[in-house]
Amino acid sequence: MEANSLRSQVIERIKTRQAEWDALLAEIPQDRMELPGVEGNWSVKDLVVHLAHYENWLATFLESVLQDRPFEKTPLDRLELDDRNESIFQANRARPLAEALSDARLARERLLRAVEALAEEDFEPDSRFAEPMAANPPPWEKNGVASLKKLIAGETYRHYEAHMPALKLWLEKA
Repeated sequence: MEANSLRSQVIERIKTRQAEWDALLAEIPQDRMELPGVEGNWSVKDLVVHLAHYENWLATFLESVLQDRPFEKTPLDRLELDDRNESIFQANRARPLAEALSDARLARERLLRAVEALAEEDFEPDSRFAEPMAANPPPWEKNGVASLKKLIAGETYRHYEAHMPALKLWLEKA
């Protein structure tokens, strides 16, 4: 992997944000991870599940293109972003914390493997990802995304960056 390639930069940024997220989580005793109020009525566990859902979504999408098979939408993929997020929240409210944390770790590992399997040319505008991205825009981008880098960023390091301030603020108040 060439150090200055776009692919390597994306992988490094994912790893950096994941490490920052892990450092934040390490500050939180497990008996507080299910307390609501981190973001609205979401707990730390709910945020972990939320991030893992989107990392799994992206891993599934990347794997489908890498394996030259169609991406199969789920019923959640047909929902607007807020409705989708609420469905994910409701479906996982009773989920045990240990299971949520374990599944999140597995989602991150799966996603990182998928991103590492990408070729540098996959980041080009006319790559094999162009058509599938146009046909399957992420829920936060109704008109599709301009690039594979933007798609990956939105479901990984930028997604962490979007939720870190609320978690940091919650930690400060604790």
